[in-house]
Amino acid sequence: HDSNLRIEFYHNGKPLPSASRFHITFDFGYVALDIGHCVPEDAGEYSVKAINNLGQCTSSINLKVIAKGSIILDSQRPEGLEKIRQLEEAQPFQRPEVPEAVTRQRPVFTQPLQNIDSIAEGATAHF
Repeated sequence: HDSNLRIEFYHNGKPLPSASRFHITFDFGYVALDIGHCVPEDAGEYSVKAINNLGQCTSSINLKVIAKGSIILDSQRPEGLEKIRQLEEAQPFQRPEVPEAVTRQRPVFTQPLQNIDSIAEGATAHF
């Protein structure tokens, strides 16, 4: 056990940022880095540096992340897709043309707007 031992991880030469996806284990000489939910931006060179009063040691690896499509192009419910196609093929409803009466009055508000003195952030303000 070395109380002066320090472990540092780097990604592409820069200190590994703090993120909930990065989990570092350092226990009785065992060192590991787990990256949860890898994304393409995680690809690159990872280095670990062990440092104590007598010197340092570095080891590096390259990580490749194979990106998967972020847009799902296949239908998750083929039966629903078929129904959508049927609806799209149907002729849209045509409303009969009825001439609208022309109004000769200026617009009038029937009720005045009311102030909203307090509303919680994220809530909907309705006027």
